[in-house]
Parts: sequence; C-alpha cells; structure tokens
Amino acid sequence: MPLENQNFTLLEGDHKKVIYAVEGVDMRDAEQIIWSCGLIEKTKLDMDIEEKKVSFDINSNETEGLHGRYKHTLQIVDNIGNVSTLATGIMLVKQFE
Repeated sequence: MPLENQNFTLLEGDHKKVIYAVEGVDMRDAEQIIWSCGLIEKTKLDMDIEEKKVSFDINSNETEGLHGRYKHTLQIVDNIGNVSTLATGIMLVKQFE
C-alpha cells in the first residue's frame, strides 16, 4: 500500500528538497525509481538513495512560472519490470505575490 497524502507546498521559483522514508523495500535494489508530478520528473540518476530513504531536489528553475495543485507519485520498477507505487500526494505551488 502506498504512502498517501505525502503533500507539500512551495512558492513558485523556490527550491525544495523532497525526502521519502520507505518501509519494506530496499531502495538500492530498485532497477528504476521515478518521481513525477506531470510537469517535473526525477529518475534514479537525480536522487540520493539509501536503503530506506530516497531524496531529490526540485530546483527553482523547475518551479518558475508554475502555480496550482499537481498530483505526484513515487514509483519503483524491479528487475523484471514490475511497477510499485510507493507514495502519492499533492504538490501545491503558490504564486509569489
């Protein structure tokens, strides 16, 4: 069962470090790790990976011009192609006023 409601907020043009603590999966063994919110996508190459934790940066240039609510997911793919969703939530990007 994925971790649900992994929601976070940031301002348009801001940088954010996103960290997920994961149970029941050794993240180092994942063939692929993908985080996506539709407009921004991060892969294993963009992430710092530990046994029970994965983290990555959303850079300020990636949030420039964005505002609104974006559904996001963290998924892994094992060595035979099985996809597992580990986390879901909403990324809220507020306009700088």
